Amino acid sequence: MKYRGIEICCPSCRSDLEHSGGDLKCLGCRREYPIIAGIPDLRLFPDPYIDMEADRKKGLQVEARMGELNFSELVDYYYSMTSVVPPQHARQYKNGLLAAVDRAKASLSVWHAASGAGGGQAASVLDVGCGTAPLLVAAAPHAKRLAGVDVAFRWLMIGKKRLLEAGLDIPLFCACAEALPFPDGEFARVILDSSIEHWTGQKEGLEECHRVMGSGGHLFLSTPNRYSLGPDPHMGCLLYTSPSPRD
Repeated sequence: MKYRGIEICCPSCRSDLEHSGGDLKCLGCRREYPIIAGIPDLRLFPDPYIDMEADRKKGLQVEARMGELNFSELVDYYYSMTSVVPPQHARQYKNGLLAAVDRAKASLSVWHAASGAGGGQAASVLDVGCGTAPLLVAAAPHAKRLAGVDVAFRWLMIGKKRLLEAGLDIPLFCACAEALPFPDGEFARVILDSSIEHWTGQKEGLEECHRVMGSGGHLFLSTPNRYSLGPDPHMGCLLYTSPSPRD
């Protein structure tokens, strides 16, 4: 079935889905998936930081304030109810989120040049681990269809606000990178921007990205190295930059 212009399927058995009341039901394995605040929750397992019910509850708390707060204020509100993040770290992370669209535009420019894909419009783009959706905003002029996926429902609510402020109508899906809810070859380009280091299974996730990417498609990937700032788990990749040659 199509959901807001994007073909989706059961992430467990890849059978077709159908609407069942306000939710989605798999025609194969009969598994049911809720649609919450306009976002289908197609996860097979939660992210490593929080269980699904607590994640949904926090996301709905954010959604309830969306109409009265702008993006910056909504980020402040989110961190105000996240006690595990010290205030000084919250300020640092917020600054990063506010600058994220400009960083994403720069990354896209480099990726397009390196891949030979050019800056023209792609048929479709999937952002896996989209978070607060800065890359979707940056990629919007370069794609006819876009979709964002993240395992964290609460962050998708903040991403939804960023898209609304940018005047963009892009579907978001709560799902696991290791079990993407899309049929084979659905997207021309798949983007993983600081995402893979959070996955439970990098091998499985990359196989899924390859599966949903059409023949001749492009995979754009970036990840921090183990010396990056912040408490996030990283893959332990060392970064070496050779010195510039002297004149």
